[in-house]
Amino acid sequence: MDEIRTKIHINAPRATVWAALTRLSDYSDWNPFVTSAEGTVALGERLRIHVKVPDGPEMDFKPVVYDFREGVCFRWMGKTLIPGFFTGRHQYELEDAPGGGTTFHHFEHFSGWGVPLLRKNLFPKNRRGYEAMNEALKVLVESP
Repeated sequence: MDEIRTKIHINAPRATVWAALTRLSDYSDWNPFVTSAEGTVALGERLRIHVKVPDGPEMDFKPVVYDFREGVCFRWMGKTLIPGFFTGRHQYELEDAPGGGTTFHHFEHFSGWGVPLLRKNLFPKNRRGYEAMNEALKVLVESP
């Protein structure tokens, strides 16, 4: 299994970050990576996600929320139509930062026999996309 892990400190309360992160309908206004998202952020719900990978492809997913804890985390899982080829477990977690604000953890675990084929090219681009999303979320919630 492979993973991409990113995090960023945001100078805003966790509740403010959570509200922005779970308001999927606004993603097209601020998010450079997940450029549109639809659905309800709740356990077992299917989402519609459109991703624009920096210097890479645009992709549509219909992942299912497999973990949800109000104000703390939500995680979705998407996979390809070819069984066992590629599964991604995308995760957003929030924690109170020491000294104030929020630490936003944004990461994904990848598994499947297709991962070695995608690792070299897609993983660095996805990391840039996650970091761009992190920065955009920070700007969004820190703005007056």
